[in-house]
Amino acid sequence: MDKTFSIDRFEEDLAVLVSQDGGTFPVLARFLPSDAREGDLVALQAGKWTILRTETEKLREKLFDLQESLFDE
Repeated sequence: MDKTFSIDRFEEDLAVLVSQDGGTFPVLARFLPSDAREGDLVALQAGKWTILRTETEKLREKLFDLQESLFDE
């Protein structure tokens, strides 16, 4: 089972997570790290949600580069 998810959005006390296959499911936001934000990649490790900071930064850089390439044309 894939255990890496992206935080899509927060709705009141819930965080909506998206799996790599596109499935979504809610998690109580209080179970995520307090500094978690939309777009962060997270994983459930040993029963605790963890922000994958390196992977999140790489993804943000990739998306920024893609956006830049679209506007440079």
